[in-house]
Amino acid sequence: MPSPPLPTAASTSPFEPSALLAAIVESSEDAIIGKNLSGMVMSWNTGAERMFGYMAAEMIAQPITRLFPPGTEDTESAILAQLQRGERVQHYEAERRRKDGTTIIVSLTISPIRDAQGRIVGASKIARDITSQKQAQLALETARRELATHAKVLEEKVRERTAQLEEMVAQLNAFSYSLSHDMRAPLRSIKGFAEIVATDFGEKLGPQGMGHVRRIINAAARLDQLIRDVLSFSRVSRQDVTLVPVALDQLVRDVISERADLQPPKAVVTIADPLLPIQGQGAFVTQCVTNLLDNAVKFVSPGVQPRVVIHTEHRDHVVRLWVEDNGIGIEPAAQKTLFRLFYRGHTDATYPGTGVGLAIVRKAVERMHGRCGVQSMVGQGSQFWIEFPAAS
Repeated sequence: MPSPPLPTAASTSPFEPSALLAAIVESSEDAIIGKNLSGMVMSWNTGAERMFGYMAAEMIAQPITRLFPPGTEDTESAILAQLQRGERVQHYEAERRRKDGTTIIVSLTISPIRDAQGRIVGASKIARDITSQKQAQLALETARRELATHAKVLEEKVRERTAQLEEMVAQLNAFSYSLSHDMRAPLRSIKGFAEIVATDFGEKLGPQGMGHVRRIINAAARLDQLIRDVLSFSRVSRQDVTLVPVALDQLVRDVISERADLQPPKAVVTIADPLLPIQGQGAFVTQCVTNLLDNAVKFVSPGVQPRVVIHTEHRDHVVRLWVEDNGIGIEPAAQKTLFRLFYRGHTDATYPGTGVGLAIVRKAVERMHGRCGVQSMVGQGSQFWIEFPAAS
């Protein structure tokens, strides 16, 4: 018994070729329209009905220009002329009007239709609604224009602010020069002449007069120290910063060796293990260490020998430097504002100061991309810490 013939591609389809083509046209989401060379609609699929709102019966034998917004009908003549030359029109974007009067934007592909003899007898038109894409593109272009406008405005503001900042820096430099020269000079004169009065005329002034002179000398010294501290804060705020490897252990030992008030019998400063190397700026690090050690040996109870322990520890990619003392401690409320400029946690005359030292520490540490803080309890000493980037 002979085997049955294998099915062919044609035999596997439930449609005849022409019926299959018609089914494809009808199921397309795009509008597929046929028209003759006079521009009259010859076919109108379901996609066209959904897109333009006209049923097929309303458009068959009607001019395609019915879909054109007023004033654009002349473009159809140019399209028909192009088709008669056998040319295709691809991705042509145009506005079209729906039955309800609303306008949409479509992308058109128009191809000539030929008869059996090859003569051009009409055109097939495929229209795709791209209104949402065009609206999105328009919104994007608008946003880009607005962004460009905002960028120009911002650049202008930046230029203005930069100019203002440069002027302020120039004024600050002039003010710093005035502080360091014009104001300190008469201040030193006041202090110097007051000391001469105390030395040469102390007996004539008597105890009360000498007390007044000593107050003048002390006030002048405090004001001079305040001016120098403000100048230091200004330099730290303005100076360029370049981070380099710093041998912290040697730097701290050098600071201690240069200061008699940090050595026995006045104080005992202990370095617990070699300190880890860091990334920083040597002058800034020295200033931070000096200020913290100054406070550590100053804020102790009367008659108590200052004892300070310095050590470091690794924390992720940073090195934390600890300066722990046996001082009088700090109130919890004061710890929150301790690093502010001109803030003094103790107003007692026993502990003189300008309230600038810890502000310098904070500013210098921030300039070196670090952090600082304190842990303390009243009567139990304080533990100040600074974090530096770890050395490579």
